[in-house]
Amino acid sequence: MPVLTNKYIGHTVIILDDYIYCGCQHFHVSDLDTFIAEYKPSENLIAEGWAKYTGELTQLEEYQDLSKHENVDVRIAVAKHFNAPIDVLSALSADDYYMVRVAVASNPKTPIAILSALSKDDYYEVRVAVARNPKTPIDILEILSTDCDYEVRSSIASNLNMSIEILKILSTDDHYVVKGAVASNPNLPSETLKLLSTDDACVVRVAVARNPKTPIDILEILSTDPSAWVRSAVASNLNMSIEILKILSTDDHYVVKGAVASNPNFCKVL
Repeated sequence: MPVLTNKYIGHTVIILDDYIYCGCQHFHVSDLDTFIAEYKPSENLIAEGWAKYTGELTQLEEYQDLSKHENVDVRIAVAKHFNAPIDVLSALSADDYYMVRVAVASNPKTPIAILSALSKDDYYEVRVAVARNPKTPIDILEILSTDCDYEVRSSIASNLNMSIEILKILSTDDHYVVKGAVASNPNLPSETLKLLSTDDACVVRVAVARNPKTPIDILEILSTDPSAWVRSAVASNLNMSIEILKILSTDDHYVVKGAVASNPNFCKVL
């Protein structure tokens, strides 16, 4: 796991197993062309082998040492790495820098006990990461559904593991972002989708129109919505009937007509 400080592109380049970490992004070694296009390393950089993984680089430090590295990019890379040992994740979950804790909270390998502790973190970004982690158990998600920060609640609403009961509660949230996230969840029952389809916030109605599980009768009502963005969302829905798509193809707004033209179901009848 070499740690390479790259003076040419201004980032620490970390190679862990078959992945290259640079800044906030990571690339598989088989995708070096993307890495080079993104960071545009100089010819000298490539010639020196910094951007080429040969499998011959010496392992400079073990995970334990890397988890204590002074460069925060290194600690973040270790925290989100799929092979990070549990004891290392545990140590990094108490890191002083919140983005390291975010990386730990995002790692599907992070144990439930650590996720539970991070769900109480002072930084909302860490709690958001816990809410989005597919391995976070329902009991922790339910607690986070009442979080004071709307971004945490919206992340809960987007989680496909969230219970229908909690989704229904969140559908009445005071913040439109949370209701929009609920409306986007494909597990939402049709009666809740119907209620959200009449929400005052346009973004909520757009989310309902885009939901692949929204029933046709609700989509037909939304096809006459006063907002062009809602009508365009309806026109983009692959479940929309050809009849409604034909009507929307004559809409006054170019965004709606463009959405109809992009719908593959409409293209089949042209």
